[in-house]
Amino acid sequence: MVDQRVMYTRGVISDWSSSIPELWQAIVNKENIIKLECMYRRKWDEKSNKSANVKLDNIVITMKGENLCREISIFDNRVKLRVRPYIQSVRQCYNCYKFGHIKQFCKSNTVCINCGREAHGLCEAESYCRNCGGVHRSTYRQCPVLEKNRSISTIMAYRNVSFHKARLILEGREDIGVEPVYRYERPEK
Repeated sequence: MVDQRVMYTRGVISDWSSSIPELWQAIVNKENIIKLECMYRRKWDEKSNKSANVKLDNIVITMKGENLCREISIFDNRVKLRVRPYIQSVRQCYNCYKFGHIKQFCKSNTVCINCGREAHGLCEAESYCRNCGGVHRSTYRQCPVLEKNRSISTIMAYRNVSFHKARLILEGREDIGVEPVYRYERPEK
């Protein structure tokens, strides 16, 4: 199986307030560009009591190859737009409250958001984090495990490496990774 990081990379063009078709028309070299898409941020609407996606002035660009180009020329090479690596947000399941997957694909039993035990309705027990064991809810934004996962996502984006490799880099053990296995050895002469 071919690693997807070898096939394509994703970056972000910031502060492009015009439309995607206008950007596409302005780009000089389009040959390695696979896709352009708007970025959205989920925002809570107090009036409707629902979350809604709000369009941002950032464009996610997907390009062929494993190396992200750092700038894109537009308007006949008169202007260059900076492209920064796209950092994937950390996913958290709202069923088991663990990181790395979402509720739709969770195979665990539903747990209480507050105490981390089996779901039981209104909870007045002391808060317990299912990720770090701390005295806070599993959704606490300053949880050390969440911070670690954010750092791993940043390393993955900037170095274009897998989650496993990024974790080894973060822990200072990047040289311990998988050793290459050679099927044939060169005979000694």
